[in-house]
Amino acid sequence: MLYIKDINLKLLIKIFLINILSEIFMTDGKGRELFNKLKSKHKDLKNRQKIILHNHKDHRKLELFLLSLSESTDQLKKIYNENSEYEITKEEHSELHQRIENMISEIDDWIIKIDEKIDHFFREVYEKVPGYYFGIFGLLIFVSSTLIAVLVYLSVNPNYSIFTNWISDLGTGPNGANLIFNTGWILSSGMILLFHIYQIQNIKNKIKHKYFIILKLMALSNIAFTLGIFLVGLFPENLFQPHIIAATFYFLGGVSFFSLYGILAILNKKIPSIYAFIAIFVSISYILFYLTAHFPEIFLIVGITITSMEWLTLFTEASMMLVILLHSLFENYFLKKYDKERENIKAGGFDESKFRLKLLKYLEEKYYK
Repeated sequence: MLYIKDINLKLLIKIFLINILSEIFMTDGKGRELFNKLKSKHKDLKNRQKIILHNHKDHRKLELFLLSLSESTDQLKKIYNENSEYEITKEEHSELHQRIENMISEIDDWIIKIDEKIDHFFREVYEKVPGYYFGIFGLLIFVSSTLIAVLVYLSVNPNYSIFTNWISDLGTGPNGANLIFNTGWILSSGMILLFHIYQIQNIKNKIKHKYFIILKLMALSNIAFTLGIFLVGLFPENLFQPHIIAATFYFLGGVSFFSLYGILAILNKKIPSIYAFIAIFVSISYILFYLTAHFPEIFLIVGITITSMEWLTLFTEASMMLVILLHSLFENYFLKKYDKERENIKAGGFDESKFRLKLLKYLEEKYYK
């Protein structure tokens, strides 16, 4: 869907080598600052190579920007390399710097337009199907398939326990437990991905630009986390190597995504503070999981096993997703519904009970002052 092909591989390799050489040889402060800007723009363009719609004009524009970056970086290396014999007048020096600054400005404008296209695409998706629908069904399938698989497993083997069995044991469980678990995780992964994208888009509209780097990291973590859920269902534990890779995506992506959510809640008051507390619990559960894996004898003294800590990570992640979902429902459904009632109240459309008045007063003070 969102894809660009035929990017000149030799050009990218050339830029990469120039970047390394320039980093080593460049000594002038202004030159290094400008070089760092070019490197940053190069990174921004590479990040958007695969998120551009099939559009020949944008494809060509991207290639021209990459070529200009390559040429400009090469020129800077020649000018500021202390061992270089390349000479340039003050006028040429000033003209080069201005041309590069103008090019960077043009790249920034183009990137803004590309990002607006991406935002527009997701807005269209979520206008047709509200994002919290994906959260409701995704979380429901994720949790219910796991619990049903546990019950089916227990009906055949009563010895199954979170203290002795891995979550992944369900993927090879008896009497159809494996089919329920694997199918549920595969189906839920896409819905959870779309729900978290919906949340990231909502947050993006609320917070200051300086926190956008956290949102980018959250987006990458979300992809890793949900890809892990999909791959765990696709590759059960009897397929050892692929399953280990899948589990790595799941665990690292999960702890990164929810921890970043908590950090964002601490940094910005518009994000509910409860996210920070739950994210702390998610992080603690992963720390305990890591510690029990490396020091199992110590934790066995108090009856804690590595498998129980793995289950704890699942419980805390599911709890975090539930809180995010409930807040999303409140913010994007109930508050919108309240907005309509608020207008009716102002117009004297109906009488309110004492309870309704208290609720509306609370919402008025919290969200409209």
